[in-house]
Amino acid sequence: MISFKDVAGSGKKQVTFDHVELEPATEYACEDSDITHMLAEQLLPEVKSGGFDELFRDMEMPLVKVLAEIEMAEGAKVSKPVEGSSAEKKEEGNKKTKKRDA
Repeated sequence: MISFKDVAGSGKKQVTFDHVELEPATEYACEDSDITHMLAEQLLPEVKSGGFDELFRDMEMPLVKVLAEIEMAEGAKVSKPVEGSSAEKKEEGNKKTKKRDA
């Protein structure tokens, strides 16, 4: 698997993707797209079976366009976590769901 660092470098030598040579950029983008497609094939059935397809379709997917516009216009600043990471909150939610479904 090709990492972003492999094509754009890292640290002080890192360049933005628009400055990566066409051949490695193409190879990276194609692999990234292929992996994304494979993940979607595996995860979308889980989204549907979990009853989250409406949330995904009506809330999550429309936000992709908004987030892309923010990134393209000015970028997004990320602040330090307030209390607990998103991963911790997700784990708590998973535990509650498992208890409910048990």
